[in-house]
Amino acid sequence: MDVEKIEWEKLNKILLGIFLFLLGWFLLDILLSLGKTKESFLTSFQESSEVISGIDDLKPIPEFKQYEEAVKRRKLFKGTLPEKTTSGGASTQDSARLVISDFQLLGIAKGANPQAIILNKKTNQTYFLYKGQTQDNLKVEDISENKVKLNYGGEVFELFL
Repeated sequence: MDVEKIEWEKLNKILLGIFLFLLGWFLLDILLSLGKTKESFLTSFQESSEVISGIDDLKPIPEFKQYEEAVKRRKLFKGTLPEKTTSGGASTQDSARLVISDFQLLGIAKGANPQAIILNKKTNQTYFLYKGQTQDNLKVEDISENKVKLNYGGEVFELFL
């Protein structure tokens, strides 16, 4: 094929025909898809309006102050000892505090007979204890939803989640 022998006018007409054909195809496709888009838009709008009509059945969201007050009441990340003042009891209470600092409440397995999951940080052992069980002179007095009452040497204290 010799470059000088190519008929440029004929080639330009062929390329122009291909271009016009593709342009027509593109415009026809756009026009046909507009009708489908309107229909799908209307059906999606009707579906969303049905969803919005069910919003009235929802409960109102509590105010932030309610959550804030609940968080302020909790002593996060700390076990607590009741403040008892007895004669000569300060050293007993201090030793109980030292022992308590070694324990952490990891969780509570709920059910008919709840189970406290307590970690001894000193020995790195995890205990799964039921109400009334004793481990390392530590007796589980009570298990509630977010805290456990423990008895160590006659001193009662609580661990919180």
